[in-house]
Amino acid sequence: MSTAIQQFRRDAPRLIAESLAKKQAEHEKFISYTPKKQARLKLREFYKEFQALSVINKDFSFDPIDSKTLDKFADFLTRELKDIKNPQQLSNTSIFDALWDYGDFKQDEHEQLLSGGLIEEANTRWDRDYQFTKAAKFLARALYADPPDFSKVNAKAAEREKKKEEAKKAKIMSQRAARTYLNVPYTERWTAKQHGARWDKDVKKWYLPEGVEMHEDLKQYACDE
Repeated sequence: MSTAIQQFRRDAPRLIAESLAKKQAEHEKFISYTPKKQARLKLREFYKEFQALSVINKDFSFDPIDSKTLDKFADFLTRELKDIKNPQQLSNTSIFDALWDYGDFKQDEHEQLLSGGLIEEANTRWDRDYQFTKAAKFLARALYADPPDFSKVNAKAAEREKKKEEAKKAKIMSQRAARTYLNVPYTERWTAKQHGARWDKDVKKWYLPEGVEMHEDLKQYACDE
């Protein structure tokens, strides 16, 4: 097995834990925002996915929409969906009045929404009539999606940490069982060290590691532990 693969296997648990911690921190920061800001950030994130998809799928194409117009569209969607419990019920009927007559969007912003694939011309008897596109409806569902639940992630992470601690303790106990502990006086510490003894900072005692033979000068300090 190559060194790179071995290193990856050693680093993988730590990298996964760091990634989860980062996501949780981002989530906690996100839910601290006002609903209006949350809606704006969500719409920006999901619209980036649509832009990436338009590059892959040549059947359709979305032109860029600036962040200010996206934010206004997020506010607009939020108002439109205010009384709708299920975002899938977003109507196909005209939104011309809301878009235009109410002064929500300027001419250039309105054109951005059209070329950006969030609104489209509706097939009605009116000369100028518009409706939400499928992309806009998807974004509407994204705005009202439940935030990710990190409770299960935290529980699994805690369980992994618990198992790691238990394994670590078991390893330490196994190592201590193989050691020969010594009751070395403070004044004789250098003698103990000279003959291969080491200091256990947790037990607060000197010990001889497994495989190290006890010197005659240390036998008087041997203990049962």
